[in-house]
Amino acid sequence: VLNFGAKVKEVKVLEGQTVKAGDVLISMDMQDIHKQISDLQRSIDTEKLQLQKLTRGSAVSTANENLARAKEDLAEQTELFKEGIITEDVYRTFQRKVEDLTVIANDYKSDYGINKQIEAQKVKALEENLKMLKSYLQKPYLANQNIISDYENGLVQGINLISGDPILPNTVVANLVDLDSLVIDAEVSEHLIKDVKVGSSVEICPIFDIEKTYKGTVTYVSNAGIVKNGETVVKIEVAVEDPQRSLLPNFNVDLKISK
Repeated sequence: VLNFGAKVKEVKVLEGQTVKAGDVLISMDMQDIHKQISDLQRSIDTEKLQLQKLTRGSAVSTANENLARAKEDLAEQTELFKEGIITEDVYRTFQRKVEDLTVIANDYKSDYGINKQIEAQKVKALEENLKMLKSYLQKPYLANQNIISDYENGLVQGINLISGDPILPNTVVANLVDLDSLVIDAEVSEHLIKDVKVGSSVEICPIFDIEKTYKGTVTYVSNAGIVKNGETVVKIEVAVEDPQRSLLPNFNVDLKISK
């Protein structure tokens, strides 16, 4: 499954074909996802520059400098007022200036803090989106512009694509069966199931290659029966030890289960 949209360039395998790890199944045009990643990276770089400008806080710095100078002036004027050199009206003028500049500095500081927080949140959200997009490409079955086999011994199933077909996000592109972990689904007659236990040894005989036999072990026994062709049967599963080429998905086998 791809988490992003793409387009099929070429299907390299056929239905039912066996493949090894690294074999290419489908080559794709993935320019859309790469463009999304590059566009998002540019947006992050732009927002980070804006955040750096806010971090410098030039407007806040200027307001604080103006307030500091006004306070220095007020301190000087306070001494002059105590000494009777200036009138109370002049002294009050310097007081009002400090009060006004204090309000301005506080407003700038408040706006600066809010704007900085907003920009930081923008950067964080964009970086999370970028991380998510990049994670879409970090799949064991993706290499460069290709879907590959990530099984050492795989079998291709369910590829219904041709060159030029679009691949929609979150849709199944292909099924790949791991031939090294085959499980046999079997049915045991009701009157025989009492002798079948999890862990029972099994001799496996492929129908199309009756001269070969394989070993297996019962790994699951259902607790409920089902009626099939007028007979009650019980579902079991058998794990195959060292499966070979004679055992393939959806093929039939006979089982001899040890009591």
